[in-house]
Order: sequence, then structure tokens, then C-alpha cells
Amino acid sequence: MAYRGPDGTPYKALTNMFKIEGLPKGIIYHYDVAFDPPPSGRHFGRQKLINRLQIKHANVFEPICPFDGMSSLFSLKRLSLGAIATFQIGFSDGVQGRPPPKQTEIIIRQVNDIDTKFLGRFLQSDPNLTENEYNQALLTILYCNVVLRQAPVMIHPHTPRAIFVEHGRQELGGGLELWRGYAQSVRPVAKTLLVNLDVTATAMYQSGPLFYLIMSFVRDFEGIRNPRDLAHLSPRCQSALSKFLQGVKIQFTHLGTNPANKMGTIQDIVPEGSQFVFEKDGNEMTVQNYYHAVYDIQIQHPNIIAVHLQSGAVVPIELCVVVPGQMFRGQLPQESRPKMLAFSSDGPERCLCSIMEAGNIFKYDTSPFVREAGIQVAKIPLQVDGHLLKPPTIHLAANQTMTPNDGQWNIRNFALYQPAQIGAWVVVIYDARFTDNDAAGFCQQLTETAKQFSLRFYKSTPPVMHQNGQGNISQQLQAANQMALNEGAPGARSALIIVILPPAADDLYAAVKHYGDVVHGFPTQCLIGEKCKKGLVNRNAQYCKNVLLKINVKQDGTNFTSSEVGKIMKKAPSMVIGADVSHPGPGSTLPSMSAVVGSVDANGTKFVASSNIQQARVEQIVDLASSIEYLLEMFKKFQAVQKLDIKCPQKIYFFRDGISEGEFLTTGIAEIADIKVGIETFMAKNNLTGPKPTFTYVVVGKRHHVRFFPQNGQQGQKNAPAGFIVDNVISTPNTKIKDWYLLSHNGRLGTSRPSHYTVLHDENAFTSDSLQSFCNGLCYNYARATSAVSIPTPVFYADLVCARARYHLSQGEGQVQGNQDDWKQINPKMAHRMYWV
Repeated sequence: MAYRGPDGTPYKALTNMFKIEGLPKGIIYHYDVAFDPPPSGRHFGRQKLINRLQIKHANVFEPICPFDGMSSLFSLKRLSLGAIATFQIGFSDGVQGRPPPKQTEIIIRQVNDIDTKFLGRFLQSDPNLTENEYNQALLTILYCNVVLRQAPVMIHPHTPRAIFVEHGRQELGGGLELWRGYAQSVRPVAKTLLVNLDVTATAMYQSGPLFYLIMSFVRDFEGIRNPRDLAHLSPRCQSALSKFLQGVKIQFTHLGTNPANKMGTIQDIVPEGSQFVFEKDGNEMTVQNYYHAVYDIQIQHPNIIAVHLQSGAVVPIELCVVVPGQMFRGQLPQESRPKMLAFSSDGPERCLCSIMEAGNIFKYDTSPFVREAGIQVAKIPLQVDGHLLKPPTIHLAANQTMTPNDGQWNIRNFALYQPAQIGAWVVVIYDARFTDNDAAGFCQQLTETAKQFSLRFYKSTPPVMHQNGQGNISQQLQAANQMALNEGAPGARSALIIVILPPAADDLYAAVKHYGDVVHGFPTQCLIGEKCKKGLVNRNAQYCKNVLLKINVKQDGTNFTSSEVGKIMKKAPSMVIGADVSHPGPGSTLPSMSAVVGSVDANGTKFVASSNIQQARVEQIVDLASSIEYLLEMFKKFQAVQKLDIKCPQKIYFFRDGISEGEFLTTGIAEIADIKVGIETFMAKNNLTGPKPTFTYVVVGKRHHVRFFPQNGQQGQKNAPAGFIVDNVISTPNTKIKDWYLLSHNGRLGTSRPSHYTVLHDENAFTSDSLQSFCNGLCYNYARATSAVSIPTPVFYADLVCARARYHLSQGEGQVQGNQDDWKQINPKMAHRMYWV
């Protein structure tokens, strides 16, 4: 159902979607490809092998068949392979006099004859499609996607969805450089297919001499600038450098011009590598002597590190060159992220120009694969007709209200909706450069600013403690809490502990949160000393306001409410839930974290959380039923404290972050069943015999590449305005599913990303208008900001709880330890608090 609400103002925008004007016809032959052993280069390595295979056996693969980089090969004619064929292919042709190159066995099996006619029926939402016909339609879409990207993937480094180009690269530091890329996907919508194109970026290993890459890494890691110091790296730096270089492909400057002779893969590093002794022809010799005897090369830096290759050879780094276009798979250092953000944050006008230029990379007009498939892609981006939703009213204390302007509002000189009273607090300083005078000035500014919000501190001058971050954090925080209680208001049960940290103190932050949230059970507010001092110098009350918004909520206050949320929540006792699963970064041994947060009040502003540990990279929330039961129990307890005779919500609104469209029918359906189990278990344990709560399950997608661009002359906007919604033209062709794109926030940096909402289950009989307005309103009650956020607040909170949940693991030597036995639930004293804000 398209949005036609009475409050919606029509608004047109361009998208980064391009219509496919010619669809493939006839039969497409689909083959499964297997590699034994699989190549180490992931998609790029598989693509190289298939390229070599098709060139070597051109009589079989004529014309060249598109390959998806994983396991699917397509052809417009039946290949003369029989049911199965096996080929032996190497990465190189080999060189006379040298050992033959490593071979990979490629096994090809025919698996499908795809009839493209079913694609048209799928796009028309034909309800009579059989499962086999439905799958053939999906395979046709996959074929279109593969065909459109085949030309560039044969020459450019790539991932399954993006192509990266060297032009316009920028040094990132730490041995890395930034490359721009183009993401492409083919998306089915009602009656047609669209190509979605977007710009992206990735970190690559710095190409060129390996020596320069290593110097860049050690300079940023340990401040080393003199090449001679590579002979005296600390054990910590050696370990980090070895991990950083593992798997990097290099060429050698001493082996001539034949490319087949010049490739190797780094396994680790060797200290004083040129002095490494090995045996050759029964005699011992050093690496330095070997290169002098065999190649007449005098190693210039014989005492520094060398690289140990997977082949077993040890090579001086001055003879190595890093092959361009190798993607860095690790996690970017914290200090590099602002550079990456700036590099990848083009504004809408520049972003759209880059997207329009993507045709030069994908070669839609000239690619033989596209021509042979009969596909044509429009040159002009698709225009969509959307609407601007009316913003909700923001409610503050004493019935004061305000209307946001483009997703933002200012609460200067307004009292908070429900200001907290802080009976005891203390400042613990771990930053040696943060003095007592700094602490006094900051506390004075904080308490003066708090008065504007009607937020009261029992004392304007709390006790201050200087502590050593190398000491026992648990004992230090416990002592601080006791000191605050001794000097605080009579009857205060716990203190607010404000912790002043030095920059880049991730391990100290983790320890503070672990002991505050899990061990002792008292609220903590961590601040960076430099930022506090900067706010004092500039008399920047805004910094204190932002801090106070967090503190008020952690102390059980409420900052503001949203009218659209209250309108739905107050029709019947209701709970709004957000859920998410976060996964560990590349190379991490930590488990995945799940989080489910649920509201307990009638305004949808007070939340409780349930978090847990689960097997790494499992997307389904494995304990969802018990989490739902827990949230309902906390809801019941809150109503009892408020002296309300409400035992269970009548309606539940569940918002799920993180699952992809391919997981809707697996993870989504399984979690819907778990929600029902959780509700039934709660009602049975509490002997509740009335009607069960009805619930709505909505997936909120952020990991997509749909963008909107205002057309010339529209209100002078850089990005489309907050509240812009599109639920036609680019929506799913499945008429049984409601979905839409909502740009709820004001994007200040780069091109704003709308959120994609998909309703998988609805027992609450929402109209499209009311559900869309409710979702938009939920983006306006995020406690930490006086602006709308990009996703509903409960989903945002679930993200924060996931991030915080890793600190529930044990702390050892300043690091988070990760296995099931290390997991601790939140301290019961914190269970009712929004400790994650």
C-alpha cells in the first residue's frame, strides 16, 4: 500500500537506481564450480583461476562464461562438458628450469536449465509460481547481476558486491591506503529490475616497496622513523607487524621481468633476517651471503627484519615490492577511522556524479557479456515520488512542547521531561594531565548547566580522586563509590561515578564498564580529559549538555518524549522492543553478542535490556524466547512499582536490526516463533489466562546501498529532508510484504542513508500510514541527542547494548577475554537502569 497519509507533503527525488530496460530471454545454463584446494585469494583468486581456465580451454568456453566469483558459472549455450568435467589449472604458466606452479583442480557440474520466462511472472507477483519456478526467477536475477559486473571483475580487485579502482587513491597511514569502489546489485521491484549503484571505499595495503609500507606501519604503531631501528623492534611491535603482513603478496626486484618468477606470500617476519642461517648444497650460509653469491646483490640493511614466505624462503625487505590492490581484512585502528570517514563521505551532488561515472567502470554499453545477454541499462537514474512525514511533537517538562525543524530541535532553557536528582557522585581521574583545577572547573560548569534542565546534584563539588590506571580498577571504583556515599545525600544507595580517561584508553574504559556494570553494580560516566578541558577553555556548555542527557537517563530520568510514539503506546498497554546481534571483527576470537531491549513505560522512553553471548557469526538470537520472557517480567515489575494493575502488555512492537533479505524466511520466521514461545512461557509462569499480546515484527535494514538525491531547486537541500519516505516503485514485488525506505534524520556528513523497513509479521492490523508514522516517531526519542536518528530508538539501543555486552566478559591483562565461561550477566542492581546510554 503506497503512503497517502493526510499529513504527507509530496516530494520528488532521484535515486541511485537504474532501470534494466531489456531482460534476458530463453534458457540460461547454470553450472556449479568447485575448487580443490580452494584458492586463498577469495573471490579475486577464484576469478583469476576461472579466467585462466576459459582462456586455456577457449574451444569449450566460447563465448567466455560469466562467473559469480564463488561457485556459479552461466552460459547461453550448453557447454560440451557432459554431466561433470575436471580441469587442472595453475596461477601461472610456469618457467622452464623451475618447479611447476601449484595446481588447483576445478570441477564443473551442470545443475540447472534456467527458463527466464519465470522472471516476468515473479516481477508481476504471480501467486501461482511453484517453488521451482520461483527459484528459477531468483537465479535469473543472479545471472543479471553476474553479467553486469563480469567485465570489471576480470581486471579489478573486488568483493562479492563492489569493484575497487586505483584512480584517486589516498594514503591512510599505518601501511594502508584508501581506494574508491563501486557497489552494484540487481534488485527486483514491481514489474521490473533495477540496478543499484553506489560509491564505497576500502583500505588496501600500501603498494610499492615493502620497506616503505613497514616504515609507515612502525612509525604509526611505535613512533619509529629511523630505518636502523627496524633491528630493535619491541616484541609487541614485532607481533603486530607479523600479523599485519601475514598473507600479503609481494614481487621481487632481483628476479628480472618475468611475472611468473616474482610472486610470493608473506607468512611472518624474521628479526635480523639477512643473518638468518640456512643450508644450501650441504653448506651453511646466511641470507645476506646467499644474495651476494647468487645475485651479486649487497644487502644495504643486513641487521633489520626480513620476511619469511609461505614457500619457506627468507627474503630481505629491500628486495620486495607489494602487489597493488590487496584488501586489508583487519579492523582499522581507531585513529585511522576519521580519515576513512572523510574519504568516503561525499555529499549528495558529488556522490551522484560519481555514480553516474560508474558506467565507465562497469562498461554496460560495451561489455560483450551484457550485449550477449540482451540486457540494457538506462543511463538516467530513476526518479521516485515520495512524501515528507510530519515530524512528531517533542514533549518536555511542564507541558512544554516544540516542533523539530528538519529532524532537529533545541532544548536550551527547557527543563527535561523528568529530571533526575543525583544524591551522590564522585570524579575519578585516570588522566595525569587533568588537574584538580580542571576537575573543579568542569564540575562547576556541569552543575550550572544541569540547573537549566532542572537536574539537581546534591553537592556541586563532589569528591575527586586521582588513580593509576595500572592499579586494581575494581578496588579503586569501589573506594570511590563509598567515598561518594559518605559525602552524599542521606539514604543514597549508589553513586554516579564520573571517570576522566586519557585518550586511546580502550582497555581502561573496558575495565571501568566491566566493574561498574557487572561486578559492583553502579552507574559510570566515562569522559575524555582533553574534551573536558576543551569545553572549559571554550566555555562550551553544549558538551556538558550532551553529558547531562546521558547522566539523566542513567539516573532513571527521562529527557523528552515523542507524540507519535505516545499516541500508539497509550492506546493500550504496549511494549516496543529492539533486537540486534553484533559479530566480532575479522580475525577476532571473541563470540557474537545478542541484545534485546524493551520499553516498560507508556511513553516508550524507559527501557530494560537482556544481552547474551552466542556462537560467533550466528545471526539468529539463540535465546530470544527467554529474553522476551525476561522483558515481560521487568515490564510487570515496573507497573507494580508505578502502582498500576497491569500484568502484561496487550501489544508488542518488535524491531529487528541486522538480518538480510536472504534471512527473512529463515532467521526472521524462527525468531517470530521464539517470540510466541517467550510470551506463552511468561503467561504460563504468571498464571495469566487472558488474551495473549499481539505483536508486529519489523526488520530495519541499514546495510544497503539505496540513496536519495534532491532534484535541483528543491528547498536548497543538500540531502533529502528528514521524514522523506518512499514506499512505491522501488519496493519489493511481493504484495504480501509491506516495505518502505525512510530517511528519518538530517544527514550532516556525506550522503544520508535511509533505513529500509520490512514488515514480516503483523497481528496489530496497522495501516501503512500509522505504522510508518510510528516508526518515524521512534527515531525522535533517542535520549542522547536532540535530533532524530536514522533508525528507531529501540534498535539503536540494542546496538549500544551489543557493544557494551563485550565488557561483560572477563578482563585479563587489560584485554577482553572471550568464551562461554567468561560471560557474566548485568549486575541485578543495574537491571532496571539504562546503563548503556
